[in-house]
Amino acid sequence: MFYDTYNCTNSEFQFTFNDILGRKCELTAPLTIPLQTNVTEFAYRLVKDFDIPCYAENVLIKSLELFYAEKLDEWHKTNAREIVESIRSGKISVDELANNWTQSFVEEHVEFAKAETITNEDVFSEMYHTLIHSPSLTTLLAQENFFAVSMECLVRSKDTELSELQAK
Repeated sequence: MFYDTYNCTNSEFQFTFNDILGRKCELTAPLTIPLQTNVTEFAYRLVKDFDIPCYAENVLIKSLELFYAEKLDEWHKTNAREIVESIRSGKISVDELANNWTQSFVEEHVEFAKAETITNEDVFSEMYHTLIHSPSLTTLLAQENFFAVSMECLVRSKDTELSELQAK
């Protein structure tokens, strides 16, 4: 299978800087390719573990990023060559590889795809959200208040006329 050929490599990262007194300091640290964390986090771990002064942090991060990018590119190329050779030699079936990719794509798509059915509650909530956050909300509220006052006035006049008719 494809993932059987997935392997990590170890490299030695060497970093040189000058301390406050001008002395040359060297750091050699093991680096696993690919990293399980990002390069910046790894650099800060090196700073903490090896007591690297803060003025050398930015230089360390930049040189580590360059070194890691180069080694990662080499690792990808080596892995790709090994996988292509495995496919050519018949160790990995092309049909099996295509089926695995198809299954992975479908699972990923289903996980992040939107739901197909849209309910009335979804439509109402979307319309309500749009209305509440629209600039015309104040205009609509003013119109609604005007109509409410007008209706109240009409109901009052209807009630007074009705009471006058009943009194006669």
